[in-house]
Amino acid sequence: MFKKLSLFLIVISLTAASLNGQGLSHFLGKVDNMLAHLESSGIDTNYIGVHKHHWSIFLNRYLSDMNLNIVSNLDPDFFGRVDIKIDTDPQKQMAIGAYYRGYGFSYSWDTQKGYRKDLSFSTYSSPVGMELRYHKTNMIHGTIHAGILDELYKQGRIPDDTMKINSGAAKVTSFILNAYYLFNTKTFSYSSAMTYSTYQKKSAGSFFAGVTIHQQRLSFNDETLSRMAQINSVKSRQLSFGLGYAYNWVVAPRLLFHASVLPMLLITDKHGSYAKDWDDKMDKVFGDKTRVTYNYVLRGSLSYRWAHDRFQVGIAGLYNNFRVGKKKSYYVFSDDWTVRTFFCVRF
Repeated sequence: MFKKLSLFLIVISLTAASLNGQGLSHFLGKVDNMLAHLESSGIDTNYIGVHKHHWSIFLNRYLSDMNLNIVSNLDPDFFGRVDIKIDTDPQKQMAIGAYYRGYGFSYSWDTQKGYRKDLSFSTYSSPVGMELRYHKTNMIHGTIHAGILDELYKQGRIPDDTMKINSGAAKVTSFILNAYYLFNTKTFSYSSAMTYSTYQKKSAGSFFAGVTIHQQRLSFNDETLSRMAQINSVKSRQLSFGLGYAYNWVVAPRLLFHASVLPMLLITDKHGSYAKDWDDKMDKVFGDKTRVTYNYVLRGSLSYRWAHDRFQVGIAGLYNNFRVGKKKSYYVFSDDWTVRTFFCVRF
């Protein structure tokens, strides 16, 4: 099942021996042959083609956003219900990415000073592929509503029963890993729509199995906010598995539309909220195991290539939806999306 991936890992594991015994150029030649085999093995050339230029440089313009809703029902005699709603200002970023035969990475920088980091690594080889994304932002805003605020409002000590979260008062860090296994690699190519190392000649689709690992942390920089929310940070980590479907539609020669959907069941998770105790140590204050629930991932792209496939432009979108917890006790709902326009040069 993972024969091609295993071959690639074996090549990497023999790096030191190859470098010491036969030199760097010979080793790189072996790696190139290996990647070429992974790229073209088992495909129907009537449906899928491989670009003769194997290096690709992408210049991307990103627009991204994130929403986060945390609901917890604590001791009703003291804290009561805590409802935290977070949103981010649409993040505008520039990114540059480099790929070789569909394997590569990208780095983005924020044009509005909102994102501190946004790194990604991806490979959409056949039949196994993955996309890893890490990002961090403090350009968030939202509200906190808690039982303790209700009491203070009734006593006339505060002007409102809801406290605002202003930009810079909190930050969110996310790690997302999406991996898949394609069941039809003969006529359908995921890389045609994602890393563009191959191209789809005729329309085709495929069912695929997908796995998602999602880790997220919300932490407050403002001491007053953390006291009102009765927490300093909220952490969530989960593993989901599902079966989805992807389709490449060749609208016209050199024009490709892609769409895929992956509904998933939550397999396992670890989540909770943490607050400082009297000794200034972080203790878990609430959080519970999640019943079986669902998440999903949506993708879409439209791209056009020209000048003997040397250049390519397009737009691509990705939407991740996550939810953990029980609504009656502790619940976290999060969605994360990006839309990017890109210009690609091959050489």
